[in-house]
Amino acid sequence: MDGSPAETLRERHAEVATSLNNLPLLYDNQGCYGWAEPLYLEALSILAEAVGTDHPNFQTVFQNFVGFLQRVVEANQTHRLSENPLVQSVLNQMGTP
Repeated sequence: MDGSPAETLRERHAEVATSLNNLPLLYDNQGCYGWAEPLYLEALSILAEAVGTDHPNFQTVFQNFVGFLQRVVEANQTHRLSENPLVQSVLNQMGTP
């Protein structure tokens, strides 16, 4: 880390994204799947840009997102999910039509 303004901004974005991970966990636990999904997607987008997809913070949020999708499938609520390409890709990988 070089302490440059760009580096500082990336760090702040990563912190915001990590915080964004907490709110969808709450919504997920309450069954508010339509509210949780866009927050997970936003957190993943920010982290991918700020720290990259191999970073542990990205991986943690991604695993939370996958767990969220698994719970949505188990609750038979996939109709509440968007057509977002990442959502659909993970669902396809899970074998969900």
